[in-house]
Amino acid sequence: MPRSYAVRSWYLTVPLFALLLPLADGQVTLKDGPTPRYQIIALPLRPLAISNSDWVAGATGDQHAATWNSKGGLYRIPLPAEFGFSESSSINSRGEAVGTATTADSSRRVAFVLRQDKVVLLPGEQSRANGISDNGWITGQTIISGSKAATPVLWENGSIVDLKICCAGVARSVNGNGLIVGDNYDKQGRYHAFLWDAGHGARLLAAPGEEFSSAVALNDRGTILLKATPGGLFLYSRGKLEPIDIPKGTPRAMNAEGIVVGSFGPNPEAQRAFVWDRAHGMQDLNALIPANSGWTLEVASSINDRGEIVGWGDHGGEENVGFLLRPTSTVNSSRQPAVRSVP
Repeated sequence: MPRSYAVRSWYLTVPLFALLLPLADGQVTLKDGPTPRYQIIALPLRPLAISNSDWVAGATGDQHAATWNSKGGLYRIPLPAEFGFSESSSINSRGEAVGTATTADSSRRVAFVLRQDKVVLLPGEQSRANGISDNGWITGQTIISGSKAATPVLWENGSIVDLKICCAGVARSVNGNGLIVGDNYDKQGRYHAFLWDAGHGARLLAAPGEEFSSAVALNDRGTILLKATPGGLFLYSRGKLEPIDIPKGTPRAMNAEGIVVGSFGPNPEAQRAFVWDRAHGMQDLNALIPANSGWTLEVASSINDRGEIVGWGDHGGEENVGFLLRPTSTVNSSRQPAVRSVP
């Protein structure tokens, strides 16, 4: 099925933050040079994820899973007619997308993958797909045969790999080095963040004094964004916790440089999109665009390693319009972040 083109674009220049370079210990520092500028593009879908190669995944206004890129435009993922609602939650650099489809009466939920314009429904019952890596590993949750609750799983080559984590939960993200993070529920119903890899299996990520914790995001350097209650937000790397301050914020994604995006505000009706980095702390993205742009950026849902940000907001009186913020200056790419197999 050919991909149809449908996109509306507005081009604006907006200031971003100074470039970041990784140090040997995984920290970042400012790089001298001109301040990058943004180009803002209105998208024909509500974006949930952006890859490092211009692919965006999300859902259209009528709640149908879709992808987008600048060359092909919008592509509605062809799903069986019985599924009235769907969304694509993750996409890799090859344009392979995963997501979840639900029947109109909510009685059945299935995880799916889109590869080369062909949709495959993944095995399992009441499943959900949340992440896909560049090597095609897919993470999510499903009810495995003989189980009553949905558990964290990996789909590899179309087969289910049980992560064997008691007693229920979800795998949220997988990176290119085979690390998986997610949340599991213990027998008392409390949820805790976990890290899994093939060599070590699953292990819990504990923050001091926590009662609950959740793995929000994982990047290719193996750094994990961890939310603990009580305790707040932390960056977890190589067994060390670094607290970060994002007041009233809901972080949603993190790139290889440890730059975090999300939303903040007193309530869901008064959200503003933010970007956070170590050098500048939390910044309202609305303060980084011209006042006469016509945009109110409400949620930043994903950021890639090139510093491109997607999300949604209000534009010209229309609500929930998807946007792509693209730096017009290329972030220094001559120095790549070190690859760590296990943090």
